[in-house]
Amino acid sequence: MASKFTEQIIICIKNFFSAYSNVRTDFWGGSLEKRMIFALEVAREVFKVAKKNAPKGFIIGYRISPEEVHEDNIGYTWHEAQLLVNQLTENFEFDYVHLSTNDYTATPTDSDKNYAQLLGERVKKPALLMIVGGIHTVEKMKDALQYVDIVSLGRPTLIDNQIGYKIKNGQADHIFLEFNEESVKESHLAPGLIDLLANTAYFDMPGIDYLKTLTDVKLGDAVTHDGTK
Repeated sequence: MASKFTEQIIICIKNFFSAYSNVRTDFWGGSLEKRMIFALEVAREVFKVAKKNAPKGFIIGYRISPEEVHEDNIGYTWHEAQLLVNQLTENFEFDYVHLSTNDYTATPTDSDKNYAQLLGERVKKPALLMIVGGIHTVEKMKDALQYVDIVSLGRPTLIDNQIGYKIKNGQADHIFLEFNEESVKESHLAPGLIDLLANTAYFDMPGIDYLKTLTDVKLGDAVTHDGTK
């Protein structure tokens, strides 16, 4: 329930920032400056509540897609995303900004720099920069760290839930990089999660064909659709 609520909040903030979905003409929409207000006010309230109630060291981050493009319809550009993360980290002490991408090396059509380089230019320290997107091997982790401070390893952790421990303790050669009999046994994947991964094209992860041999369950589109589109 908590993760679902968080996802809904992220989508809500994004919808206010997007010129594609935010067609309001009042205080909350219209110009770029007005489309940024909702994100800034949510941040203000979060920090207010955290200061009053959260324990010392409580971490607060902001997750954003570097741009929103629906074919010919532009929700926001990376230029606008730059301005938003700058405003957020200038006005609030965020611990990190998390860039949500499908490929950490991706570049926009109007720049040779990748999104991490571009948005990172406007993230005010001490906020750290994090990225997710196709980081499935140790080599890619090391490469991504040229551009960011933290790499997000959600899907690799599903394959090997000890990946962080192994990296920290010099056991990178023992990391499972794909689903197979040994990795599934070690990670104790729940049957329901196996069903979901095996049925969802969006989770096209290394070794997914092996997971498909472990289940006969067929899930409908209501469960497996790509919620990012």
